[in-house]
This record gives sequence, C-alpha cells and structure tokens, in this order.
Amino acid sequence: MISVTASTASSTQRSLISPSPMKSNTSRDDVERIKTLYEGKGDGREPFWSPDNWGQLIPELQFGEGQFRDLLIEALREHGLETSDMAGLSVIELGCGWGRNLHHLVELGIPARNIAGIDLIDHFVAFGRSQNPALNISVGDATRTGFGDSAFDVVLLHTVLSAITDRDLHAKLLREARRLVKPGGIVVVFDIADRYPIGRTSVSGEELVFIQAVPRKTLCAIAAGAGLTTVSWRRSGLMPRLRKLVFRGFFNSIAGRPRRSLSPQRNFPVRRAVATLLALLPGASSHYFITFGPDQVR
Repeated sequence: MISVTASTASSTQRSLISPSPMKSNTSRDDVERIKTLYEGKGDGREPFWSPDNWGQLIPELQFGEGQFRDLLIEALREHGLETSDMAGLSVIELGCGWGRNLHHLVELGIPARNIAGIDLIDHFVAFGRSQNPALNISVGDATRTGFGDSAFDVVLLHTVLSAITDRDLHAKLLREARRLVKPGGIVVVFDIADRYPIGRTSVSGEELVFIQAVPRKTLCAIAAGAGLTTVSWRRSGLMPRLRKLVFRGFFNSIAGRPRRSLSPQRNFPVRRAVATLLALLPGASSHYFITFGPDQVR
C-alpha cells in the first residue's frame, strides 16, 4: 500500500521549490537525436510535436490515452488508495512532455503543488506552463532530477523509454525512479509493446529512429538491476494498422460510399468497443502498463 502521510504535501512542496543543482549525465548522442526530432532541428523541418496537430480530438489518441488513464486509476486502487488519499499524494513524471498526464492527476484530486514533471524539450515545457502555471514542470535531465531521495509516492514514465535507444539511459532513468520513490510507493511504466513497429523519419537526409520498443522482459530485467520489483503488468491499446483500420477506415469501408461514410468522432463509442475487442487477440495490443515497487533491501 502506498504510504500517505499528513506531512506529504508540505514536504513535497519544499522539495519542488528548491531542487538541488542538476548536472547532465546522459548519453549525448541519444540526447541530441531526441532534440533533433522533437525540437524541429534540420532543414525545413517543423517540430515533431505541436499542440496544433496532437490532441484528444484525434480518436486514436482518445482511445489509447483513455485506456492508460483507466489503468492508472486501477493501479492506484490496487495499492489501497481512496479518493480521500489524493490530497496527500505526491507524483513526478519523468519525460512529462507538456504535462498532459499531470493535468489528469490534478483532475483526480492531487494538488498541483504536489506534482512535478521534467522534460528535455524546451517547447514542451513552455506550452505546459502556459496551460497550467501551477504545475511544477521544468526542462532538464530526467536521470538527475535534483529532488531528494524518496520524495514521491508515484513516479511515472509514459512512452519515454521507447523514445530512447541507449540502454544505459534506460538504466539511469529507472535508477533515478527508484531513488525518487518512497518506500511503499510505485513506479509506473507505460510504453509500446514488443512487436510495435520501429518508427523512423528523415531529417536533413538522415534517417532517425523516433520510437522503438523496449521488450517487456528486457525492461523488467533493467528495472530489477535498478532495485525495482515487478508488481503487475497489463496489455493495452491496439497495434497501429488495426487502430487506423478501426478509427479511420473500417466503418467507412462498410458504408461503401464517401457520402455515407461515418464520422470517426460521431461513432467513437462503437469504434472504441471494436478496438477493445480486437486488442484481446494475440499480438494485437500495442502497449504494456507495468507497476514496479522499490526493493525493500538495496
């Protein structure tokens, strides 16, 4: 059960306000690759992500993120948390982007002052701050956050490890997660599954990988080396081709004629139900959701 005490909020607030100085200790090649992709570096290239082309109105994203949020709530319940515990909970997300998940945590009742996030990309953090100035999100190295030991009840990594190709960085991130989590707390990793296709794109004539799965067993082994024990894991989502078929093409094909094609948004509940059923097929799920706990003896 996650330990929640009356002093959690105030002690976390102090650590969020005054983190210790941070020094970079990451693999520079992989960091530069990530910056090239997500900051829009390269001849004539726009940023890989922007709020103009990525949001909850995209039905595929609505489906996947909806499943993630359900699993997160389920994980909190399984660790003995009630609604009344939310006000005392402290959370940090490593690789928080603009803070979409952190907004959701606020909706669950966790005070913004108890929530922290760190990301490598400047424009992610700038947009996140503009959306919710109360959230403590900052640009920095998620392998060396500067927060104190055992500072958070929950440490979250959402599709972060798959953006990294360097195994040493994977290990450093999970060691930092282990250092940050309180005894009795949890580390949650949500990421793409083993058979997810490798994503590549061209930047200034150079082909770069932007997403690559870390096999679940490999991840659990790295986590064990970092002092984390696997508590539970679940499948989630739907592989890209099936997902596109359901949310973009399947019902339109049934309709037969463009004028009769059905709107993905208007029929989302039906499409979501179909996608959920298809995800039960072997190899069809696109993500894993793993909960880790800190080893009691290190």
